[in-house]
Amino acid sequence: MTLPSSGPISIGDINVELNYPVDRTTSLDEEYVRRLLGIYPTGTPSLQLAYGKQIGGSATYTTPGTYTFNVPLYNTITVTVNGAGGGGGGASGRSQAANEQQTVTYPAGSNGTSGTASRFDTTTPLVGNGGAGGSGASGASGTAAAGDPGTATGGSTNTTGGGSNGGAGGNGTYRNGGPGGDGGRAVRTFTRDVAGSPIVGGTVTVVVGTRGSGGAGGVGNTYTGPSGANGTHGTVTITWS
Repeated sequence: MTLPSSGPISIGDINVELNYPVDRTTSLDEEYVRRLLGIYPTGTPSLQLAYGKQIGGSATYTTPGTYTFNVPLYNTITVTVNGAGGGGGGASGRSQAANEQQTVTYPAGSNGTSGTASRFDTTTPLVGNGGAGGSGASGASGTAAAGDPGTATGGSTNTTGGGSNGGAGGNGTYRNGGPGGDGGRAVRTFTRDVAGSPIVGGTVTVVVGTRGSGGAGGVGNTYTGPSGANGTHGTVTITWS
């Protein structure tokens, strides 16, 4: 909820916003109250500073890299970590020899590369592992093997293959490349001041995984197979209230 923007306001309203019992004896000088009022660590607290205040927000990380998340005041905080998807494998090409038999071969496409893991490094890290790259194709027809989906750990729910999408395999005239595996997904909701939860005012390292690259198509003298598609980068989404 949002505290009133005008009119009567009380310690009881602040207690409700902080998820305390409404009749709790709370001092305006307590750390969490000061954080709510926007005057931590220094400043003169007053009920008037509470008008319009609210606990809540979100942060989303979508660009691969390592970041520092500054833990805000929260009652609960939910973190969703998606591992990056693997790249699709390249499709096969076609070659025909300049001999009497005009022998036909199907040069192999390259394998896609694996996506990398995304993380939220609290006491028990949430990890969404990257999906594996799809297999490059070799042959005249069919589809090569898909990359394995990424696993996940540390969440209250951990979903294999529930994260960022893997890339499509190269779709050619002959054998198609295998699709890349989807990344894993870990999701967990933390409650403030419970063991293992992020500490208000502390920091947590966030890592966003990098997508796998699509494999090149097989190169032949009569036909070159299409490349596989890149996977999708990982993400980390944090919401609090």
